[in-house]
Amino acid sequence: IECKIKNGAVRWTLMCEPGWEGCCDNDNSNSMSIRERLTMDLNAASEKLPQKACELLSKSIRIWVNVSQKYGMELCPTEASHMCFHPEANWLRENGMKGEKCHGVEIYRVKDYLSDCDLWGAGGVIVHELSHAWHCCFCENGYDNKDIIKCFDEAMREKLYESVEVHGPQGPKAKAYACTNAMEYFAELSVAFMCQDRDTEYNKWFPFNRRQLIEHDRRAYELMCEYWRVPLSKLKK
Repeated sequence: IECKIKNGAVRWTLMCEPGWEGCCDNDNSNSMSIRERLTMDLNAASEKLPQKACELLSKSIRIWVNVSQKYGMELCPTEASHMCFHPEANWLRENGMKGEKCHGVEIYRVKDYLSDCDLWGAGGVIVHELSHAWHCCFCENGYDNKDIIKCFDEAMREKLYESVEVHGPQGPKAKAYACTNAMEYFAELSVAFMCQDRDTEYNKWFPFNRRQLIEHDRRAYELMCEYWRVPLSKLKK
């Protein structure tokens, strides 16, 4: 899927299970097909991401799209749901999946994607998963990056995310998904960081946009500037 960006275009590679486009045809709750929705969301995500990061990610990350997916023990497999980023090839192989999915984003069930994606602004859930890819593959030391871990630890110590607003069944307020670990902290706040419109609730969880991130967790905002390679002086404040 080719997406326009400020100075050109990027092309995202999708690896799709046969039948993926027709599996939601009988669901009248969806106004768009899965292809139309993914095209719209990938375009929106491409516009939100810093241009250099978008170019690097689109060249190195594949997006796997399934009608359904099971993993784990053959006699008692787990029915996968929603979507994820795969950081480890060994885990994939041990759970009966292709090791080549490592460092890719996977939509386990297209029905889940269509039902969940509107909890974010257009492309927000894709930005979240691509942020995991950026953290793992393009930040120094990947998931062991000490700056990101330190910023997460300080936010947890100050209880910045113990009770925040959320779009979805967890709300209206709940402990933020960013509290899960340093990886989810980086991905969650990256989504907020990418939205420069102060009136848009782009992320699923608070902070919903960059302005709220600046006001709520200034350390994280400065961390995002550094690791997404966005100069502070060029930001709209």
